[in-house]
Amino acid sequence: MTLELTRLVSLDKARARSINLERDAGDTQILRRFRITPLVSDVLKRLGESLEGEKINAWSLTGPYGTGKSAFCNFLLSLFCGCKEERIICHEKLLAGNLLLASRLEPFLALNSAEPKFIEVRALSRYEPLNTTLAR
Repeated sequence: MTLELTRLVSLDKARARSINLERDAGDTQILRRFRITPLVSDVLKRLGESLEGEKINAWSLTGPYGTGKSAFCNFLLSLFCGCKEERIICHEKLLAGNLLLASRLEPFLALNSAEPKFIEVRALSRYEPLNTTLAR
């Protein structure tokens, strides 16, 4: 008797799809599916500390393939730099996942404004000079 793996295991294809920072910018369905994990909360807490005046000169987000770095960056850019709808969606996700952190970050989110407080720069690296990437 043979068992088919598909009978035992199923994938949520909406969550299994990888995020592309350029292609998926502004996709509110992706933002609605994002999950606030303890690691997401920790990174956002560190970012909040930086915004509140802690002296951090550089950031690095590293990890193995498929661990959600692009999904997190997409969420982060939408939370701080997206259109008003995106910022509100992300803030609501954060409220549900970590109320204290959401309250702490509120002053930086411009939730009641049409314009965000931060400038968004989404760029995928390619084998080209950085200036070319930023210009694209």
